[in-house]
Amino acid sequence: AHDAYQAPNAATPDGKRLVFERSDAQGKSALWIRNLDGDDEATLLASSSGSEVGADISPDGRWLAYVSDATRSWEVYVRRFDGSGGASRISSEGGSQPLWRRDGRELFYVDSAGRLIAVPISGADSPQPGPPMALFEPYLEESNDRQYDVSADGQRFVLNRSLTSNSVPITVVLDWSALLDRQGQ
Repeated sequence: AHDAYQAPNAATPDGKRLVFERSDAQGKSALWIRNLDGDDEATLLASSSGSEVGADISPDGRWLAYVSDATRSWEVYVRRFDGSGGASRISSEGGSQPLWRRDGRELFYVDSAGRLIAVPISGADSPQPGPPMALFEPYLEESNDRQYDVSADGQRFVLNRSLTSNSVPITVVLDWSALLDRQGQ
């Protein structure tokens, strides 16, 4: 079985390992990790029977945020990066493109309505999500890859916006002076 698709997701904070997603020929995706020095084979990080994509590693290297369709809809989950323990579901109305704030105390994602959501995360031994807050509609380019980034303090965003979303059509009127003349009569 050959791989249909591979894409990098996130590097560990020490820069030594890379988490990437790999799709098989049937289109099922799983998360894998490998050392960047190239000395070893990749190791599977899968935790469910569903596809898993879009990973981001917390700044302290302890938590993995990712997207899974284990419940038949794409949702954001967090689990220990070392694979121990279970997963905590973070999103409730669809989720994709998770991203940790630089201090690890907040997780951002895009919900199924296209809104950028912020969820406070607390707890040392297991992630305790607070109430999700919709920030704004970013009108991101449609892609499986993350289309935004956030400043270290979580206050400013860089967005790869779609050129077609939320646009206003331009109307061009030809021979407008003749129209004015007719209206003046």
